[in-house]
Amino acid sequence: RGSKDHDSVAGAVLSGPFDRPLRVSSKDQEFVCGASFAPAGTSRFFDVPAEAFANCMVELAALGQLSCGEVSDEIDAIRAARDPEVCLRRLEDFLVRLRRPESAPPVVGWLVAELAVPDARLHVLAERVGYSRRRLHTLVKTHAGYGPKRLQRVLRFRQALVALGATAEITEIAHAVGYSYHSHMVHEFQDLGGMSPSDYRRLRTGYTGHVRS
Repeated sequence: RGSKDHDSVAGAVLSGPFDRPLRVSSKDQEFVCGASFAPAGTSRFFDVPAEAFANCMVELAALGQLSCGEVSDEIDAIRAARDPEVCLRRLEDFLVRLRRPESAPPVVGWLVAELAVPDARLHVLAERVGYSRRRLHTLVKTHAGYGPKRLQRVLRFRQALVALGATAEITEIAHAVGYSYHSHMVHEFQDLGGMSPSDYRRLRTGYTGHVRS
């Protein structure tokens, strides 16, 4: 069963698309090994609409694709590896075995790419593919977990996170990724990331989107 509030990760879980900060406590955990999916990427591996587990985590065994025993065996194998590179290779092998034919229409990948472009307009994209805005909204939300407008905000936020790994001024980054003003970027960071851009830059780790507090 999924939960909206997590500060620890136990066992094997599918973490849905989040549009808020996710706190992971290291107090009672030896390590966390995971893979990040591109927007709408889970449809290649899991027979669950992305909107069904947005902002929550679901135990893999609860999805019905694997038995509890199979999930447990995979966790034990990954945990036993210890070496991070070996853990990730085992996880990759596990995902390859879960891979299935693409269920998301090709237009979804195109929409995700287009929504990542600064100043993209939904009504223009809808006209280009011959869909109504309502149909477009349903399609994107089903496969990406967010509606198009929210997805566009998240994609722009992620671009800003990447850019903050370099040395450019925050004001320059704000304009480069499509924020109208520096204050707009600060507001979005507070809403989606729970901190200011300067705090993220100060606390970030070597992994984009991860901070250590």
